[in-house]
Amino acid sequence: MNRRTVLKNLMVFVTSSAGVGAGVLTHRVEHFYVAGARFYLPKEQLRAGDVVALVPAIVRGEYALSVEDVDGTQIGWVPRPLVAEINARGVRRAKVVEVSLRRAPWRWYRLMVS
Repeated sequence: MNRRTVLKNLMVFVTSSAGVGAGVLTHRVEHFYVAGARFYLPKEQLRAGDVVALVPAIVRGEYALSVEDVDGTQIGWVPRPLVAEINARGVRRAKVVEVSLRRAPWRWYRLMVS
C-alpha cells in the first residue's frame, strides 16, 4: 500500500467516524434570502417569526424547493445551491427571520432553517 492510499483511507475513516459520533456538530443553521421573490406579489402580512413551508417541486427537470406562506401562496424559491443540502436534511419548514419589502426584491425575505 502506498502513502497516498494510506492517507486517503485515513481521511475517509476520520470523516466517517466524526460524522457518526458528532451528529450534533454537523447540524447547521442556514440563513438565506428567498430567490425569485420579485416575480411574486409581496406578502405584507408576513412577519419575522412566522413559519413558511418548503415544498418540493420539479422545475425544468431539476429538483427545487418552493417557499410558500401559511396560506399556500408561493413567495419564491430556495436558492439553487442550497436545495440539495436542505433536502438531504429533510427540512420542510423554515422560519422567517427578516421581512423588508422596501429593499431590493432579492432581499425581501430572509429565512432560517435548522
